[in-house]
Amino acid sequence: MAISSSCSFNGTLQGLFNYQNKIRNSNPELFKSDSQTTENCTFTYSKQIELINGKTPKRCLESKSLVYIWKPNCHGKFCYSLNIILEICNEKEIELYIVAEYYDAEKLSLGYKIDKNIFGTDTRYYKSNRTKVYLSKFLNDLSSNEVGIGNFLYFKNKKLSRSFNAIDSISLNN
Repeated sequence: MAISSSCSFNGTLQGLFNYQNKIRNSNPELFKSDSQTTENCTFTYSKQIELINGKTPKRCLESKSLVYIWKPNCHGKFCYSLNIILEICNEKEIELYIVAEYYDAEKLSLGYKIDKNIFGTDTRYYKSNRTKVYLSKFLNDLSSNEVGIGNFLYFKNKKLSRSFNAIDSISLNN
């Protein structure tokens, strides 16, 4: 008697790989890199993804800043609307930096009511398209070996204060 089993997979491997090159080839105007704005820390919203390494936001952090590692296709209990996060941060006078963990052209092209571009990890800089590899290196550059485990990284005076996953934690101790 022979038993066989099979497994099928529908969808993409987003979250494991970033698809930056694929999206860059099909939608090159979506990305913005080597920008003067990242050099001067002057950011405005233009529906483009600014490709950065972890040193860029670290240099630009305000006295109270929140870096949100956003998963565009996330549907879990710790997945939040970018507009809601921005509203909370504005109310608490916290500077918000949104960094896409991986790339989804459709989700990244939507018009969000945010005040600066969504950032994307520059996979060419980190020489990997595997999310776990480049995100780990990005977080290491950003937090100087103080890598948090949450999707939200809260900085006070340019130093990582804490990390968390729940949106209601934004208002704690800021």
